Amino acid sequence: MHSTLGPQHNFLGLERDLSTFDRSRAVVLPVPFQRVSGSGTKLAPAAILAASRTISRYDEETGADLAARHGIATLHPFPTSPVKEPAFLTKLSDLVADLLAREKFVLTIGGDRLLTSACAAASARRYASLSVLHLDAHADLNANAGAVTARLCEFIEPKRIVQAGVRSTSEDEVMFVQEHGMRTYYAHLIRAGAYTRLLKYWDDALVDDLTDEVYVTVDVDVFDPSIMPSTKTPEPGGLGWGEVTSCLRKIGQKRRIVGADITGFAPEKGARHADVTAAKLAFKLLAYSLG
Repeated sequence: MHSTLGPQHNFLGLERDLSTFDRSRAVVLPVPFQRVSGSGTKLAPAAILAASRTISRYDEETGADLAARHGIATLHPFPTSPVKEPAFLTKLSDLVADLLAREKFVLTIGGDRLLTSACAAASARRYASLSVLHLDAHADLNANAGAVTARLCEFIEPKRIVQAGVRSTSEDEVMFVQEHGMRTYYAHLIRAGAYTRLLKYWDDALVDDLTDEVYVTVDVDVFDPSIMPSTKTPEPGGLGWGEVTSCLRKIGQKRRIVGADITGFAPEKGARHADVTAAKLAFKLLAYSLG
């Protein structure tokens, strides 16, 4: 049995009868992991959970009270210290795999980008044809230890990884994308209408590139810094709230989202609106995934 947080600390501030582990179809997994000292990402889960308790649990798009319909359990924060990185990632992946085996939808909130590889790996073991939607300002295909897309390519075919919102990359990364058949929807080309066809918007084309089961990973720097300043890796020219949620909604309607994470968030004093935006993003991901 997995222990859960109570109403004063859990996602949406849910009463116990709507947030027990057995009752809930969805599980929110806080992972306060911080690989780079001073990045502030270890504070992300607590800030997102606190902000979530200020938003309505009724979703106007799906016309449902998510908690009443599905149940949402919030686990105690996953321990991140003093475990070394390889062991930490293995334990995190094993936990997510266990939750999936119990037929739970897992939304991981963090935290450092590195946790994505562990969570997606658990989904990949369960779903052989899994594809990944990677919403990020960065291609993350370089040799950097935190390059999450490069790590995903270790266990998922690059052609089953779809990126969107990218506006910071390198020539080597562009060549990798082209050589391996990876689909990347660059932010400037989304705005230019390069992916839009007759009766099809860019995100319709993106959905067509995904397999039936999809893991969604969102680095909050995919958003423009004007609406998401709380990240250590901001890039101008980012996507807007409507662009991101429209894309996620279509995936939820036409594909099956089997797991998701939100990373890259680093809460800052004086930017409480960003905390609420991250919490609302988590809420919308659950709404679109649970259906």
